[in-house]
Amino acid sequence: MSGGTHTPAWTWPSPRREPPLPPTHLLRRDRLAAPTPRSRAALRGHGTVVVVTGLVGAGKSTLLSSWTADLRAAGVGVGWASLQDEDDDPVVLQDLVLGALHDALPASVRQGLGQPDAVSEEADSAADERDLTRQVADAVRSAGAPIWLMLDDVQVIQSDRAVLALDRLLQWSPPNLHIVMAARSDPRISLGRLRLQERLLEIRDAELRLDEDETAQLLAAERLDLSAEHVHRLWELTEGWMASVALAAMTLRSGRDVEGVLDGFGSDGGLWFLIEEVLHELPDETHTFLLDTCLPERLSSEMAELLSGRDDAGQLLHHLADTNSLVSVFGAEERSYRYHTLLRGYLVARLADLSGQRSRSQHLRIARFLHARGNDAEALDHAISSRDRATLFTLLHDGGLRLLLEGQHAVVDRAIGHLLEGLRDEQPRRRFLHVLAAIIALDSGDVPRAEAHLEAAGGREQASAAAAAPSAVAPVQLDRLLAATWLYRDRLRGELDPAVVDAVLSSASRPGAVGGAGQSDLRSFEHVTAGISLLWLGRFDEAVSVLESVLVDADVRGHDFVVMTCAAALSTAHTALGTFAEMRQWAQYAIDYATPRRWAASPRLLPAYVCAAGAAHDSFDAERAAGLIGLAEAILESRGALLDVPTGASGVVVAPEVVRSVRAVRSFIDFDGAAGNPAEQRHIVRARHDEVLALASGRFSPTLVAFEIAEHLRMTLSCGEIDLAKASLELAERQLGPCGEISVLAAQLAVRLDREEEARHLLHGVLARPESVSVIHLRVVGLLLEATLAQRNGQPTVAHEALLRGLAIASRLGSVRLVLEVAPEVFELLVEGRGRFGAEEDFVAHVIESALTAAALHEPGHRYAVSRGAAAAPVLTPRELSLLQDLPSMLTVPELARARAVSPNTVKTQLRSLFAKLGAGNRREAVAAGRREGLI
Repeated sequence: MSGGTHTPAWTWPSPRREPPLPPTHLLRRDRLAAPTPRSRAALRGHGTVVVVTGLVGAGKSTLLSSWTADLRAAGVGVGWASLQDEDDDPVVLQDLVLGALHDALPASVRQGLGQPDAVSEEADSAADERDLTRQVADAVRSAGAPIWLMLDDVQVIQSDRAVLALDRLLQWSPPNLHIVMAARSDPRISLGRLRLQERLLEIRDAELRLDEDETAQLLAAERLDLSAEHVHRLWELTEGWMASVALAAMTLRSGRDVEGVLDGFGSDGGLWFLIEEVLHELPDETHTFLLDTCLPERLSSEMAELLSGRDDAGQLLHHLADTNSLVSVFGAEERSYRYHTLLRGYLVARLADLSGQRSRSQHLRIARFLHARGNDAEALDHAISSRDRATLFTLLHDGGLRLLLEGQHAVVDRAIGHLLEGLRDEQPRRRFLHVLAAIIALDSGDVPRAEAHLEAAGGREQASAAAAAPSAVAPVQLDRLLAATWLYRDRLRGELDPAVVDAVLSSASRPGAVGGAGQSDLRSFEHVTAGISLLWLGRFDEAVSVLESVLVDADVRGHDFVVMTCAAALSTAHTALGTFAEMRQWAQYAIDYATPRRWAASPRLLPAYVCAAGAAHDSFDAERAAGLIGLAEAILESRGALLDVPTGASGVVVAPEVVRSVRAVRSFIDFDGAAGNPAEQRHIVRARHDEVLALASGRFSPTLVAFEIAEHLRMTLSCGEIDLAKASLELAERQLGPCGEISVLAAQLAVRLDREEEARHLLHGVLARPESVSVIHLRVVGLLLEATLAQRNGQPTVAHEALLRGLAIASRLGSVRLVLEVAPEVFELLVEGRGRFGAEEDFVAHVIESALTAAALHEPGHRYAVSRGAAAAPVLTPRELSLLQDLPSMLTVPELARARAVSPNTVKTQLRSLFAKLGAGNRREAVAAGRREGLI
């Protein structure tokens, strides 16, 4: 990966990690001062947890922002996170929380997080990134001083997985980390446990409400001189609700009769009456200003000047923010303003009621303002509301493809739908819109819908004409765009034509293609589409060159969706090339890049999930492997839109190779998860065998065929399905022809059948010319088989040399499971040879520890319990241990012999030796002893 490092997304600045500025006339309430750590929680080794709950407008956010300001003023580290609906996803939530904690840490501690030593080319990036939460926990602990984390709007956390993530945050938090959560109701965390731990401080709605004295103080701060009777009446009417008191104060400050305001409040229900009264009592020009500027969610002084026509718009916004709580200000240097949700909702509705044309006109002004500043996504939203079709099409024409490359699918889809409703005879425009709609559908995996749009755009003939006659292009190179989109469709259908791939690649590389922004976007789309297609044609080096170039360019241009897509595809390319360190790094990079952008469920991310799951499985991280492949399966099975676009799809369609990879990795994980259950393993292998036979279709690359069959052969041999192993080898011979891969696979089968001379003959040519095996992990298998055969033949020096050569490759790949699964003798050689592996000593220690850890946990690999030492278990040979693990299945002696491809007499001899070592008189006692010793 270029550069070797990347900065985690959670370290990037985010406005959601900035607290709103406290109001100028902040009411200081001593009873709700900034919290301090609870001493009894500290004695128990826990941090304090503060839960603040109250209705909308109860003042929760204001209270937390004032606490943040006070604590920071006292030199205390504070992190802030404003939660939104998207955070009801544990991965997205983790990124936001990690970022907030990162903000709170002292600079000296913060520097170690997200730096090159945390994620490097040499490191196992998947393992490093997996432990980011623990890294931050350690960093918080090392800070020593108290750290406070403010989480606002926690009520959005509702999904079980997100709630579990929040609970885990509370569990791992060190004693100097204190967490404040504000929500409209009790968050779904284990409050009972926190109470028992004496960690919890609760502030409820009743405590947030103003008492009568505080109501008088707030009114006095607003320079209102009310009698005690009027204060008491207002307090009773508002019930101390902060928003109502604030609105009443704004109304009274305008000079309205106190009795009239209080009478109106009591009869009309309060809040809406007060909003109307506040607006009614403002000067006409201010009221007009609010109506003119209410449509944007965030408002700059410059935009306010445009919408209102007032040169003093910035001053007026500052005055409004300074004098009432319905206008908030964000940012110290580049200030922006936001109207309170209730106020803005009222103003927007009022503006539409007064004049729909005035509202549409303002939307149009906003759209043009944002477009001129490069914010086309938000500009499109306002253009849709303006109903100005000319502006809407211009925005799509100039920037629609760019927005798709950035990942802004939802707003482009809405704009296209709006335009297609009324477009009749403008055929070039319709074609362009249909092509964009097809790209959106393909990105979400809805191929049938994409095909319908492609046919409406001119069908396959137009695409063919584009490739053959580049001079006949429409504005913004429409025919080239159509040709590239058809190629995208063909890849998902598994119908790639190398000539078409080359034609699109040539079109993108033609010197005449360099030009304006629209043509640059088109070239980027062509390159990424053709680059990924090269992968499935087996042209991996070409694919890497194209995709890396596209990624660098996309990163500069802000084409975030392309960056994620290229990173995910590069993980696949490096898997095929055998450069596993790069594969793991690109896969994790793609996942990290996608998650904070809400693309974790994109079909484009599937290759990264598959590669990361395979790497986790190879490293004996069963939980992570299952979680990642589960995410991939959820995407394949999804019936909804995956990019927030209404596809109407009944499922997603992705490249057949990707679907096969997901299912294959799932079978590997399930098989190894069933270790110790031979019947279940055989069931998995038999079910998988039919899918493996489908490789005979000839649609798949030799690399994929070799990889799948190699793993399937390993599983069939491991569980004794010799007939299926032979059938798999025959399939490989038909599909791959004579090659080094076939020799290694055949040797593996021969070793399992104790045909050692045949295995040596098969391996002789491969070991003399390792480059004849293009699938690099099979080179490792060949060398480890040679070590096994030498060990069986009493040649320890030869065995050690072959093992050392295999380890040199395996350590570079980071392949722990691969080393352990070739033959039982390999593990014995590792244990016996410790101290003689030179540069590979650390890797060998890691392999041995992984095996022993798996044994202790009764996970895949528990067969290695034999090597933990004399005190741990009787010393069994690999064959005896394998036989012992099959005894609970109640297979008969002939069935055990058939599974091992040996005679029944051989099995009987092994059983006698096994019983003697276990001190057992029969099969039942042997099983009991094996379980007692942890061998089963």
